[in-house]
Amino acid sequence: GLYEDGSFGIRIENLLETTYLNEEDNVAYDEGLNEGDEGYPEKPAGKKTFLKFNKLTMIPIQKNLIVVSLMTVDELDWLDAYHEEVYSKVSPLLEEGSPGLVWLQKSCEKIDRTIV
Repeated sequence: GLYEDGSFGIRIENLLETTYLNEEDNVAYDEGLNEGDEGYPEKPAGKKTFLKFNKLTMIPIQKNLIVVSLMTVDELDWLDAYHEEVYSKVSPLLEEGSPGLVWLQKSCEKIDRTIV
């Protein structure tokens, strides 16, 4: 975030949920099972349990706050992919031609990489 002492602050953040990569591990967790309990998913020797992040916040990141020249190509690609995901999940919930959909379309456009 950016904070001007005594004036204002701008914060860009997303909420994430940590879940197990394999759905069977999520079911076991939801049922309160621990390793060794009946019904706990069996794993081959040496196989590890992995976690992943699911995005909970589906709102575009304000692009006019971004200094494109400070970002790497990978970071810009991530931002464009995030906006594509936001648009694909949120746009079906909005009415065609509505001000909300118009705003979402503009906000989720690929970032202009020529303003470096």
